[in-house]
Amino acid sequence: MNTKKIENLLRTFGVHVLTVLGGLLLILNPAEATAMVTRMLGWLLVGVGSVKLILPVTNHRPVSGSEWVWNGLCILAGLVLLARPLILADLMGRVLGVMILVGGVQNLRDGVDGKDILSILAGVILLMMPRTLTNTVLVLVGVVLLIIGIVNIISRAKTIKRLEERDDPNIIDAL
Repeated sequence: MNTKKIENLLRTFGVHVLTVLGGLLLILNPAEATAMVTRMLGWLLVGVGSVKLILPVTNHRPVSGSEWVWNGLCILAGLVLLARPLILADLMGRVLGVMILVGGVQNLRDGVDGKDILSILAGVILLMMPRTLTNTVLVLVGVVLLIIGIVNIISRAKTIKRLEERDDPNIIDAL
């Protein structure tokens, strides 16, 4: 196979194959996907905080106290995210768990209802197992990505086949 044909295949199917692979990663290992995104965010925070502290020094400009504090906090937050990459998943699950739990308890004032009991139960589950929310959402996103990638690959393959067979009624031959 020549390099031109490989380039065309990559250009035609590359993004869609990466979409399928990303979907599979999210379905098979949502915790690692969460950790990877958190690590990237951590490195970004450390990098931005460091650059914003180094640039004034290299430009011979004094660094104000608030710049030291905010950029230092930025670096510290990045280091925390790098040290504990699943902390965001835990935090999001617990915050949503508290919100659902409080909403369910507040609705009990109007009388006991099945959906309020389910809300309270869901809030307690999220407080006890906070990564459940993140993992569930990421698996659902993975399924969507997988479906989109497969549909696009099939669609592109059919289009290429029709073009090669000159069987597309939407193409007008100008010759």
